[in-house]
Amino acid sequence: MERLYISDLDGTLLTPEKTISPRTREAVNRAIAAGEGFSVATARSASTVVEILQGIQLNLPVVLMNGVFLYDIAADRYLDVQTIPLEAAQRMLDSIEGRGQKAFVYGFDGKMVVVHHKGIDPGAQEVFFHEREDKPFKRFVYTEDFGAAVHQYPVVSFVMIDSYGQLQPIYEEVAAMPELHASFYEDIYCPGAYYLEITSSGASKAGGVRRLMELTGARHITAFGDNLNDLSMLALADEPVAVANAALQVKEMAKRIIGSNQEDGVAQFLEERCGLELAAAKAQ
Repeated sequence: MERLYISDLDGTLLTPEKTISPRTREAVNRAIAAGEGFSVATARSASTVVEILQGIQLNLPVVLMNGVFLYDIAADRYLDVQTIPLEAAQRMLDSIEGRGQKAFVYGFDGKMVVVHHKGIDPGAQEVFFHEREDKPFKRFVYTEDFGAAVHQYPVVSFVMIDSYGQLQPIYEEVAAMPELHASFYEDIYCPGAYYLEITSSGASKAGGVRRLMELTGARHITAFGDNLNDLSMLALADEPVAVANAALQVKEMAKRIIGSNQEDGVAQFLEERCGLELAAAKAQ
């Protein structure tokens, strides 16, 4: 495979309603049928990605949770898992609890993601939780003791959703810990709310894409993104592409800016690049 096309989901491939439009579905499927390599790299886990990508004929693994997992949807198999060293997980947990910060602690039992929490605050946390609580591939567990949870399963991620001011000090602390990686960005669906996702140093979208390149033999990358957690992937790509609704830092890194996610920007790009002929009426 010479080139791999890889897209973020939320804010990029998905519409503002968190769905894949008919035009995008057809463009991606026709590109794949024509022999192009296409996959996605997302902060989401399998619990929502599998449902969202129904109707897309993917034949490559996907990068999940900002590079924590490389997952084969067709085989329902995790090909790669990046876990946080136990000592680092414990130190991070001590810091989070010492600040009184709410968090979702993601563990992996070998087959399923297990998410421990101590309760859900109203607002963005509540939206996040209710969109995922009854989905497959993931189990939410209320706990009084995060310490026990950390020792029960290998920890793959800490996810916090709060204001910029509340999370910034934790982000700065993580930046000084070489065994950890942090993605810190605004929630595109709840302005003013921020995500801080802490993973092992080997887990980033760039790390996940590198592993996918090794698996496929791809030599070149075209990456599509919109938010700050896409920056590492865009930096890796020889052709970084930003959608029109992307954050300023993403646009500054991009070699090309395409239509917004509301305008099926990725689909338009694939139609032009891959020579796909789709009737304009089908895009409306």
